[in-house]
Amino acid sequence: MICPLPSAVLYLWVQGKGQQDNLNQNTQTEEKSRYVAGKTEEFNQRLREQPADTQLWIKFIHYQDELSAAAFGGDEE
Repeated sequence: MICPLPSAVLYLWVQGKGQQDNLNQNTQTEEKSRYVAGKTEEFNQRLREQPADTQLWIKFIHYQDELSAAAFGGDEE
């Protein structure tokens, strides 16, 4: 498994000199990224299989709006 942390941060943490908060924050970011990638892949697969499903497209649009609002700090419309 490839470590998502820069080697300097990991080295300091292993030595006990790093901050636990950085590791926790990186772990949370990685988990969120995996969740988003998985959810997006699920939508992509379902939409390929059911391209005429209007309700599924609307759900996907709402999902994209939520991601956009979270990424850019905006409010959903």
